[in-house]
Amino acid sequence: MNFIDVGIAVMTKRPAYPILILALVILLFSLGVSKISAAQKSNIAKISGFVLDYNNKPLHKATVAIFGPHGFKRNLLTDCNGRFTIHVTHEGWYEVYVGYDNPKTPGMDYVPAVWRAYLEPGSEVSNTFVLERGATIYVEGDIWLVEKNRPARYFKFTVVKPDGSSLPGRSLRVYGSDGDLSKRFHFDPRIVVVPAETRIAIKVFVKVDHLSREFMLRGEGGCFKVSQGEILHVDVHEDALKFNIKIVKSKIDSALNLLKDAEDVGFLVTHERNDLLRAYDLIDSAVLSLKRKSYDEAFAKLRNAYTIITDSTNRLQGLLQIGFQSALILPLLFVFISSASAYLITDRYRGYRVMMREKNLFSFSLNPIIASLLYAAFIGLFYAVFPGCRMVQWEIFIAIVVSAFIIGQILIVASPRIMRESKGERRSIQLKSAIIVAFSMACRNLRRRRLRTILSLTNIIILVFGFIALTSVSPGYGLILRSLRPAYSVDAILIRDVPSDTSATFIPLSEQLMEWLEENPNVTLISPKAENTPRSPMNPIGYLYTEDGDAIIVDGVIGIKPSIEANITHINDIVVIGNYLEDDDPFGILVSSMIHDEYKVNVGDKLYGFGKVFTIRGFFDPDALEKFPDLDSQTIVPFQIDAFSGEAIPCQSDNVIIIPYETALQLPDVYTSRVIIQLKDHVDYRRFADVIAYMWEYRVYIAHPGKLEMLYLGEYIEMEGTGLIPFLMILVILNIGVSMMGSVNERRDEIGALLSVGLNPTHVACLFVAEALVIGLIGGGLGFLAGISGYRLLPAFLQGALQIREKVSAEWSLIALFLSGLTSVVAALIPALRASTMITPSLLRRWRLDMKIPAVDKRGWSLELPIKLRKRELEPFIGFIMMRLRERQLGLTWTISGLSLQENPEDKDALKRITFRVHIEKFGWSDNELIISRDERSGYYNVKMICKPHRRSQEAVFEIATHIRRIILEWEALTFEVATPYDPSLRQLYTLINVYTPTSLYVITSKPEIKDEINALQRRLEIEGIKPPKFIISHVDPLNVKECMKIAEDIVSRVDVVCISGEPSSISASLAMTALKQKKMICYVIDPLPPEERMKKPFEVLKVVNL
Repeated sequence: MNFIDVGIAVMTKRPAYPILILALVILLFSLGVSKISAAQKSNIAKISGFVLDYNNKPLHKATVAIFGPHGFKRNLLTDCNGRFTIHVTHEGWYEVYVGYDNPKTPGMDYVPAVWRAYLEPGSEVSNTFVLERGATIYVEGDIWLVEKNRPARYFKFTVVKPDGSSLPGRSLRVYGSDGDLSKRFHFDPRIVVVPAETRIAIKVFVKVDHLSREFMLRGEGGCFKVSQGEILHVDVHEDALKFNIKIVKSKIDSALNLLKDAEDVGFLVTHERNDLLRAYDLIDSAVLSLKRKSYDEAFAKLRNAYTIITDSTNRLQGLLQIGFQSALILPLLFVFISSASAYLITDRYRGYRVMMREKNLFSFSLNPIIASLLYAAFIGLFYAVFPGCRMVQWEIFIAIVVSAFIIGQILIVASPRIMRESKGERRSIQLKSAIIVAFSMACRNLRRRRLRTILSLTNIIILVFGFIALTSVSPGYGLILRSLRPAYSVDAILIRDVPSDTSATFIPLSEQLMEWLEENPNVTLISPKAENTPRSPMNPIGYLYTEDGDAIIVDGVIGIKPSIEANITHINDIVVIGNYLEDDDPFGILVSSMIHDEYKVNVGDKLYGFGKVFTIRGFFDPDALEKFPDLDSQTIVPFQIDAFSGEAIPCQSDNVIIIPYETALQLPDVYTSRVIIQLKDHVDYRRFADVIAYMWEYRVYIAHPGKLEMLYLGEYIEMEGTGLIPFLMILVILNIGVSMMGSVNERRDEIGALLSVGLNPTHVACLFVAEALVIGLIGGGLGFLAGISGYRLLPAFLQGALQIREKVSAEWSLIALFLSGLTSVVAALIPALRASTMITPSLLRRWRLDMKIPAVDKRGWSLELPIKLRKRELEPFIGFIMMRLRERQLGLTWTISGLSLQENPEDKDALKRITFRVHIEKFGWSDNELIISRDERSGYYNVKMICKPHRRSQEAVFEIATHIRRIILEWEALTFEVATPYDPSLRQLYTLINVYTPTSLYVITSKPEIKDEINALQRRLEIEGIKPPKFIISHVDPLNVKECMKIAEDIVSRVDVVCISGEPSSISASLAMTALKQKKMICYVIDPLPPEERMKKPFEVLKVVNL
């Protein structure tokens, strides 16, 4: 029995119900399978449809593309009945694209259609597509927007009716870089499928950065109409330019509205008007270029016009805004100018009392009243001439004016209290107090000399008026041209983009530029250069490995087109071993000759790196590469980041490689850094460079033999009329300097008094500088007010000729004050120095109040006196000292005795010695000496005092030294006026002028006429650079003794020094007796020549003896 029979026998012996159970299980399983199959069938959705042509005939093998959720995509073809069917399993939206084309025609034959449907599980959708007859339009050319310097990369084309309305039907209407065909089927984004034999237009939407624009593409006839299956190439340049022209015209209309607003207020906008007219001319020129199909030139002109209009718009907006703000700020300036002017008119403490019946009702100061009146006058004039004031509401302007005056007066009143310093033990003048005193004295001195002050103020006002009204200094934006030193004698243009960051050396040139240059018919040669961006030496570009495994550091990469680059820059000249690169060798490489020596590699060896295998074609001289210039005269070597400063510096030439341009661009961080181009012979290089600068905003270098110019768009400072200011400054400095020098001479006695009460020369100089500052600040404020008035007062033809821009910012008032203050101070420097050295002619003569303790030697206390004498001053100085010491011989508490003069003392270092004894009631007596010696190095004569006090008292030494100091200061402050008999040989007059430098020389003569002789003496003095004194001639009869005495008494009373030598003797005797009577200094001129020889040598300095 087999396994089956056994099984049957066993089964026959069992009960019958197990067979029933088995049958039931089989039945249930079959039912489950059928339900699962039914459920699966219920989850499947169906998409079907028909594709027909415009005659409702089925299209066999039409393409159907279906896109659905979860990345679903399916392509299929229709059957002979134009039917298609597809089953999908996912719920969601599905897009069905249908298209049909006859490959025998150049363009698309039918317009693609699209249908969107939502499918649920088990649902079925169907649609019949009737395709329109189609044709193709290919949009050529880059789309530029005048606001941007790069062509658009995002653009969208929408097919519409000529009036801009939408076309009916489900045909595909949107194309471009964001169109369905481009995104889903990778169609050329410039292909637009349009209905055939239908008048249509294309709506163009472009976006550059965050700027988007939309315009219509209609062609020459205002619309397009293309036959089925044909292709029409359309250049977008013309319509894009027309749209840009509309944009620029719209912007210029807005600028003209701003211009009208500024003119209505009263601003001077002649320059802005001329700029806008120039922009109009550029727009017209762009239209002409458009008609000539010179699209790039037309766009460059539009960019130029747009730049001018934008700059003018910004200027006009700033003019209106800043004018409004300045009207609120400038009243503060006039508060201080009016207050300072009031101080020049009257003293601060001068006032009046109102009394009734001998009772004081009230008192008032005149200064605030004058300040208020001046302020009101200034504000009235300011409101009348400054247009910004009329932009402020009248109530607000009045409130600001009053508030500014109140605040200004509070500050003026409070400033002395704020600057008041606490009292201390120091006896030196404190800084704040010195400032207050200096300016107070300056105002007082200026009031005393009103005419000089008015003349100086007038000069400053004229200077500031010219600066404000006749000059123009303002920032601008436009095309800048600069000349550079050329490196090559070649006609070419170099283009590069330079960053503002010092750690970067270039901005990579865009691929769009390279494409534009390649497509430009005027460009005959293109030589790009690729290089790496700067990197730290610790992070090189990479490494090259020799066949022996040695690693070569690569810090810099230069990529060039070998033959073209060599034709322009002759870079092949730096190769010293082997050959130069060849155009058809993409993996050839040039390395430094140092690598040849150090790594023992040769021409033809392999270098491995950057995933490539390079073949060494030659070795270059690293020193030659380091010095090798590019066309723009800059180094051709790439840069790296300095580890210490963080700035970009040239790489070491040993670590630089030179490879072909296309290969270099495949290396990490290597980009196109510049490109050199050459043009056809008839093309103007400058005009082509203008196009590049305006379109791309790159930096352009124009090279010609012996000439190199850099052209770029950027910010610059526009200056008009500024050449006038230095000449005005020089004239004003001279005028004020001469005026102040005259004031210094007039105030000689006053300066001496200031020094005698304790001021040092620096203090005196500061007083004159303070006067100059007061004049400068007041004149600057008044000049600023006159300057802004000048915009309205200058004739129109003069304004047009000057082409100036109005200064409305309050900052210009500060600049005007700085200019006027600087000019005044510079003008006062020489007079101030003269005033400080009039009594002490140099720093060597300066006497310090905090006198140091004299040195003590065996002869007593030794003290160097602060005076340096010239040789011709010796006799007058000794005579003056002797006279002043002699006057103290009969004092009560302070007497002098034993006064004597030793002409040739025994001391070999002493030239003359004055000895005297001083009796002081408090300290006893002291023997003293004044020793005059010559300093061989400087040529001056020094004066030293030696004191031998009886009690060796320091106080006695200082007492005597202080008295001698006063005499010296009096000597320095002394303005000599000299009287003398007339000397026909002029020798005596010439000597007295050289020794005493008198301001006036009184000459007594018996001759009726000596005018010619005096004129000859004056000419001689002027030739020698000596200022001639004022000659006062008195004619007398030498035989009339009474008349001689009368004239002598009158003249001697006016002079300081009387010379008694000369003829006739009656005049000399009269002068001598009168001088002794009036205790004047008496001198005698010793002339060794006999009278007959004196006329031959009239201009010789003789010896003067004091009597």
